[in-house]
Amino acid sequence: MIRLEKLRNIILSKTFRQLCGFVLLISIAIYVFKNKNLFSNILSISLFYLFLLAIVWICIYLITGYQTKIFLRIFNIKTSPREWFGTTVIATMSNYLLPHSGIVARGGYFKLKKQMSLCDFLAVQSAEYFLMFMIKGLLGFSCAFFLLVEPKYKFTLSLIFLVFVFIGLIPFLLRIFKINSSSWIMDKIRNVVLGIELISKSHSAYIGLIILSLVSSFGYALWYFFGYKAIGIDMSFFNAFVLGLLMNVIMVVSITPGNLGIQEVAIATYSIVGKVGFDKGLAMSLVLRGISIPMSFLLGLIFTKKLFDVYSCDKPI
Repeated sequence: MIRLEKLRNIILSKTFRQLCGFVLLISIAIYVFKNKNLFSNILSISLFYLFLLAIVWICIYLITGYQTKIFLRIFNIKTSPREWFGTTVIATMSNYLLPHSGIVARGGYFKLKKQMSLCDFLAVQSAEYFLMFMIKGLLGFSCAFFLLVEPKYKFTLSLIFLVFVFIGLIPFLLRIFKINSSSWIMDKIRNVVLGIELISKSHSAYIGLIILSLVSSFGYALWYFFGYKAIGIDMSFFNAFVLGLLMNVIMVVSITPGNLGIQEVAIATYSIVGKVGFDKGLAMSLVLRGISIPMSFLLGLIFTKKLFDVYSCDKPI
């Protein structure tokens, strides 16, 4: 038990995650350098697709931000578009600096500005993640059987999505089967159960979060569909939809800052399944990073200033 605790502390440490990110990025950089033909696709992208991808990226974060607005209504907390969208892009920017720091940044803002309990915010946000695991897992499991890929890939993807469903069901199962344990995992899961109970108090919020989770799936599908189109690859919308479901869940489990390297490898690997090829999948993922990172920091810094100024003005002199 002590060894597992030490292993957990090492894996969750800032140094370990940054080291993983550094190793992955160096590995990708070496691979790209040895395969310079990747840049021919990247540099030939039209401004039309760059603009289109930027619009889709903003729409995805509008949906994500509105989900925050919905679950804050459970606590009778009203938020302006500047707040629910602004805290979303700030969280994205923050995650590039340190894994999982985004949720703390958002929770910290609403605690200071709206006097919301940080524990309640983290509980509801965590519960929303598990709800997303279940929804995306069920959708992915259903769609995997209709993918025009080799049977072994269908089986692998089906199994992955089935694992997502199981993870998403864990807090719901624990509401039925109460387990007495003081382990750190059980403490975290009990916090999620609390979040689900809070969300369950509002049926409109529950349904709203499910609907927005489904809508965001189509947003991510467009993100990857146009990403492939941008480098001249005709990936079917259905394949892009399944990729979106897969990546949406993977990106929640942040291992490296902003999951740098993880996203690129996952997309490139999926591209093999979709018969696009590892190289082109990697090129597409680099294009998406080239759009999302600058926009995350640009909008993140803008809204950090706007929200900080709003908060400062509310302070008594």
